[in-house]
Amino acid sequence: LPTPSTGAKMSEAIKGISKRYRRVILLFMFFTGLCSFGYEVLLERAVGILIGSSSVAMGLIISTFIMGYLSSFYFGKLADRTKSKRKLVTMLAMLECLICVALVLVIPITRYSLFIADYLSYFIFFYYLDYYYVLLITIGLIALIVPLLMGAEIPIAMKLMAWVDKEEGHDTYGDVGKISGKIFTVDSLGAGLGGLLTALFF
Repeated sequence: LPTPSTGAKMSEAIKGISKRYRRVILLFMFFTGLCSFGYEVLLERAVGILIGSSSVAMGLIISTFIMGYLSSFYFGKLADRTKSKRKLVTMLAMLECLICVALVLVIPITRYSLFIADYLSYFIFFYYLDYYYVLLITIGLIALIVPLLMGAEIPIAMKLMAWVDKEEGHDTYGDVGKISGKIFTVDSLGAGLGGLLTALFF
């Protein structure tokens, strides 16, 4: 049987690992927020040049971002069904990698929206629409890739934070507000900085 001193050492080790988990998750959320709003500013500019209206571009990209976060619903259920913390960590890491790749690729792909819209306009549904609306739908679908991935990471990050709290012996149900508050605070802080830095300096 472990001695009281051994048990204390083990609990300290668990707390150390838990703190590292928390820091990594919060760091992920901060940098995702930082990159996402920088990406949004750049995308609005690129779309404004393509369609010739900055107000339409802004409305389209902001709406697309908000709609993209709807993926949280599906991934929240998936996170609840996943019983392995290692699987959740893997899912979060894969999402971060996919976000990185998407952030690099989406804006260059958006520049080819005119050519993609040309091909789409031959399909039955798009054939009856004005070309301008086909172009807007094309841009919206391309822009939707990143927010869908970002909406997926939030419930997974929250589930992991709750899991860490549970391992430390905290009441996770009672701490839901604190956990979600931390996630959204760090994400929003990164987003605010990302938008300002991109608009003012980059």
